[in-house]
Amino acid sequence: MESMRFDPALMKSLDNLAFLMRERMLVGGISVEKTLSNAHPELPPKFQAEVVVILDALHMATHPQLAKQVDQKRVERAVEILTKRIQRMNRWRDRQRKVLDVSVNVVWNLILLVIVLTFLLLLLGLV
Repeated sequence: MESMRFDPALMKSLDNLAFLMRERMLVGGISVEKTLSNAHPELPPKFQAEVVVILDALHMATHPQLAKQVDQKRVERAVEILTKRIQRMNRWRDRQRKVLDVSVNVVWNLILLVIVLTFLLLLLGLV
């Protein structure tokens, strides 16, 4: 983005955000825009909105007239929110939660299956 009008501190925080996303979320992307685009589907909807704010601002910053309309305070707030969210991420805990959720669902379905089969066998008089 050659004609960016963001201040250097914001650009540095955007680079740090992209680095965190690559490191903690394991998303690919060479540029900040590509990294944010790749991370967008993996985030909860609340945080997807913040990614959209940043991507729109980066797109607008490439055009001289649109760059004047970018709300840098809003972009800074979005970067701060996403950075805090990604720093709190714990991939190991998230994986454990997913495995536990699947295990509980499987056990619950097995219990229901046994109950239904028992009821069916009782109904047919086979037990």
